[in-house]
Amino acid sequence: MEFFFFFEDRKFWLSCLVENFSTDAVGLLCLLQEIWNSPYSNDSFPVYAEDIDAGGEASPSTTMLSEAARLLKITIVGGSIPERSGDRLYNTCCVFDSDGKLKAKHRKVHIKA
Repeated sequence: MEFFFFFEDRKFWLSCLVENFSTDAVGLLCLLQEIWNSPYSNDSFPVYAEDIDAGGEASPSTTMLSEAARLLKITIVGGSIPERSGDRLYNTCCVFDSDGKLKAKHRKVHIKA
């Protein structure tokens, strides 16, 4: 199943995931593309960067992925999003298990378009 979303409407993303995955989707793996939550441009990365470690409202994209993984009981490899940590920007991939817990986070130092 392939989805194309407008990156700013995260509530719409979540509703699409929930509506389009069946309850027998347990054990499935959902993969997202690189920089899925913002335009792929150097000017956009600082604007859309999220503080993943802070979570909640500071990182609405990972909060949405965690909730989707938990609700659907699937593993989500969250492609990557621009992450801000202190004064540094990263191109970061997060993996959420079927309980919605963050299991892995990989920061790519290269974030140039």
